[in-house]
Amino acid sequence: MSRFILLLFLFWSSSLMAQSSLQLPKRILALPLPLVKGSMCPNKYSQQQKYCVPGTSAAFAVPRFKSSCPGGYSPAGKYCLGSKYYAVERKGSCPMGYSTSGQYCVGKKEAAYTVLKSGSCPLGYTVAGKYCLRRPEEGYAVVKRGSCPRGFKTEKGYCVRHLRNYSQYR
Repeated sequence: MSRFILLLFLFWSSSLMAQSSLQLPKRILALPLPLVKGSMCPNKYSQQQKYCVPGTSAAFAVPRFKSSCPGGYSPAGKYCLGSKYYAVERKGSCPMGYSTSGQYCVGKKEAAYTVLKSGSCPLGYTVAGKYCLRRPEEGYAVVKRGSCPRGFKTEKGYCVRHLRNYSQYR
Protein backbone atom coordinates (compact mmCIF):
# COMPACT_ATOMS: atom_id res chain seq x y z
CA MET A 1 0.00 0.00 0.00
CA SER A 2 2.78 2.46 0.88
CA ARG A 3 4.49 1.77 -2.49
CA PHE A 4 1.24 2.58 -4.27
CA ILE A 5 0.90 5.86 -2.34
CA LEU A 6 4.54 6.75 -3.04
CA LEU A 7 4.13 6.02 -6.77
CA LEU A 8 0.90 8.01 -6.86
CA PHE A 9 2.62 10.94 -5.12
CA LEU A 10 5.58 10.81 -7.52
CA PHE A 11 3.26 10.71 -10.55
CA TRP A 12 1.15 13.59 -9.18
CA SER A 13 4.17 15.77 -8.32
CA SER A 14 5.88 15.17 -11.70
CA SER A 15 2.60 15.95 -13.46
CA LEU A 16 2.25 19.15 -11.43
CA MET A 17 5.84 20.18 -12.26
CA ALA A 18 5.26 19.51 -15.96
CA GLN A 19 2.09 21.61 -15.93
CA SER A 20 3.79 24.54 -14.19
CA SER A 21 6.75 24.48 -16.60
CA LEU A 22 4.37 24.48 -19.57
CA GLN A 23 2.58 27.50 -18.19
CA LEU A 24 5.76 29.47 -17.46
CA PRO A 25 6.14 31.16 -20.88
CA LYS A 26 2.48 32.22 -20.92
CA ARG A 27 2.79 33.77 -17.45
CA ILE A 28 6.01 35.57 -18.33
CA LEU A 29 4.74 36.85 -21.67
CA ALA A 30 1.82 38.42 -19.83
CA LEU A 31 4.09 40.92 -18.01
CA PRO A 32 4.34 44.48 -19.36
CA LEU A 33 7.85 45.80 -20.00
CA PRO A 34 9.50 49.22 -19.68
CA LEU A 35 9.24 51.49 -22.69
CA VAL A 36 11.06 54.62 -23.81
CA LYS A 37 9.33 57.60 -22.23
CA GLY A 38 7.35 60.00 -24.40
CA SER A 39 6.17 63.30 -22.91
CA MET A 40 4.49 61.51 -19.96
CA CYS A 41 4.28 57.91 -18.77
CA PRO A 42 1.02 55.95 -19.11
CA ASN A 43 -1.19 55.31 -16.09
CA LYS A 44 0.39 52.88 -13.53
CA TYR A 45 3.89 53.38 -15.01
CA SER A 46 6.60 55.34 -13.21
CA GLN A 47 9.45 57.31 -14.72
CA GLN A 48 13.03 55.99 -14.34
CA GLN A 49 15.54 58.03 -16.32
CA LYS A 50 14.23 58.03 -19.93
CA TYR A 51 11.89 55.06 -19.41
CA CYS A 52 8.39 54.34 -18.19
CA VAL A 53 8.50 51.28 -15.92
CA PRO A 54 5.27 49.32 -15.29
CA GLY A 55 3.84 49.02 -11.78
CA THR A 56 2.35 45.80 -10.44
CA SER A 57 -1.09 46.28 -12.03
CA ALA A 58 -0.02 48.08 -15.22
CA ALA A 59 -1.40 47.07 -18.60
CA PHE A 60 0.77 46.52 -21.65
CA ALA A 61 1.70 49.82 -23.28
CA VAL A 62 3.05 50.69 -26.71
CA PRO A 63 3.62 54.12 -28.28
CA ARG A 64 0.65 55.24 -30.37
CA PHE A 65 1.38 55.64 -34.10
CA LYS A 66 -0.78 57.67 -36.49
CA SER A 67 -3.71 57.73 -34.02
CA SER A 68 -4.16 53.95 -34.20
CA CYS A 69 -3.70 51.11 -31.73
CA PRO A 70 -3.20 47.38 -32.27
CA GLY A 71 -6.15 45.01 -31.80
CA GLY A 72 -6.92 44.46 -28.11
CA TYR A 73 -5.44 47.86 -27.12
CA SER A 74 -7.19 51.20 -26.57
CA PRO A 75 -5.85 54.76 -26.91
CA ALA A 76 -4.53 56.50 -23.78
CA GLY A 77 -2.86 59.78 -24.72
CA LYS A 78 0.33 59.06 -26.67
CA TYR A 79 0.16 55.34 -25.79
CA CYS A 80 -2.04 52.34 -26.44
CA LEU A 81 -2.92 50.23 -23.39
CA GLY A 82 -4.37 46.78 -22.89
CA SER A 83 -4.29 43.30 -24.33
CA LYS A 84 -2.72 40.29 -22.71
CA TYR A 85 0.09 39.90 -25.24
CA TYR A 86 3.07 42.04 -26.10
CA ALA A 87 2.96 44.31 -29.18
CA VAL A 88 5.86 45.94 -31.03
CA GLU A 89 6.05 48.52 -33.81
CA ARG A 90 5.86 46.82 -37.23
CA LYS A 91 8.86 47.29 -39.51
CA GLY A 92 8.19 45.21 -42.62
CA SER A 93 6.94 41.68 -41.96
CA CYS A 94 6.09 40.57 -38.43
CA PRO A 95 8.34 37.88 -36.94
CA MET A 96 7.10 34.30 -36.55
CA GLY A 97 4.53 34.01 -33.76
CA TYR A 98 3.26 37.57 -34.28
CA SER A 99 0.33 38.82 -36.35
CA THR A 100 -0.04 42.16 -38.11
CA SER A 101 -2.41 44.70 -36.57
CA GLY A 102 -2.07 48.04 -38.37
CA GLN A 103 1.35 49.55 -37.56
CA TYR A 104 2.03 46.81 -34.97
CA CYS A 105 2.98 43.18 -34.59
CA VAL A 106 1.04 41.49 -31.77
CA GLY A 107 2.43 38.36 -30.13
CA LYS A 108 0.49 35.14 -29.86
CA LYS A 109 0.54 32.92 -26.74
CA GLU A 110 3.79 31.08 -27.44
CA ALA A 111 5.62 33.82 -29.39
CA ALA A 112 9.24 34.65 -28.64
CA TYR A 113 9.84 38.03 -27.01
CA THR A 114 10.63 40.61 -29.73
CA VAL A 115 12.52 43.90 -29.70
CA LEU A 116 13.21 46.09 -32.73
CA LYS A 117 16.75 45.55 -33.98
CA SER A 118 19.07 48.48 -33.28
CA GLY A 119 22.54 47.55 -34.56
CA SER A 120 23.38 43.98 -33.59
CA CYS A 121 21.12 41.98 -31.26
CA PRO A 122 21.91 41.51 -27.56
CA LEU A 123 23.60 38.28 -26.46
CA GLY A 124 21.20 35.33 -26.50
CA TYR A 125 18.91 36.88 -29.14
CA THR A 126 18.54 35.74 -32.74
CA VAL A 127 18.06 38.05 -35.73
CA ALA A 128 14.74 37.80 -37.57
CA GLY A 129 14.63 40.54 -40.20
CA LYS A 130 14.35 43.87 -38.39
CA TYR A 131 13.76 42.21 -35.00
CA CYS A 132 15.73 40.45 -32.29
CA LEU A 133 13.97 37.40 -30.79
CA ARG A 134 14.39 35.57 -27.50
CA ARG A 135 12.32 33.03 -25.61
CA PRO A 136 10.31 34.95 -22.96
CA GLU A 137 11.48 32.74 -20.09
CA GLU A 138 15.10 33.78 -20.75
CA GLY A 139 14.80 37.56 -20.36
CA TYR A 140 13.89 40.86 -21.98
CA ALA A 141 15.56 43.81 -23.69
CA VAL A 142 14.57 47.37 -24.55
CA VAL A 143 16.46 49.75 -26.84
CA LYS A 144 18.87 51.82 -24.71
CA ARG A 145 18.15 55.54 -24.30
CA GLY A 146 20.45 57.07 -21.68
CA SER A 147 20.77 55.08 -18.45
CA CYS A 148 18.97 51.73 -18.21
CA PRO A 149 16.03 51.26 -15.81
CA ARG A 150 16.85 49.79 -12.40
CA GLY A 151 17.70 46.08 -12.66
CA PHE A 152 18.66 46.17 -16.36
CA LYS A 153 22.22 46.10 -17.66
CA THR A 154 23.69 47.50 -20.87
CA GLU A 155 24.42 45.04 -23.69
CA LYS A 156 25.14 46.22 -27.27
CA GLY A 157 22.91 49.30 -27.26
CA TYR A 158 20.10 47.61 -25.29
CA CYS A 159 19.01 47.47 -21.67
CA VAL A 160 18.73 43.77 -20.85
CA ARG A 161 17.06 42.04 -17.92
CA HIS A 162 17.57 38.35 -17.31
CA LEU A 163 14.49 36.66 -15.93
CA ARG A 164 15.89 35.52 -12.60
CA ASN A 165 15.91 39.24 -11.64
CA TYR A 166 12.64 40.29 -13.32
CA SER A 167 10.53 40.36 -10.15
CA GLN A 168 12.84 42.90 -8.51
CA TYR A 169 11.28 45.85 -10.35
CA ARG A 170 7.72 44.50 -10.35
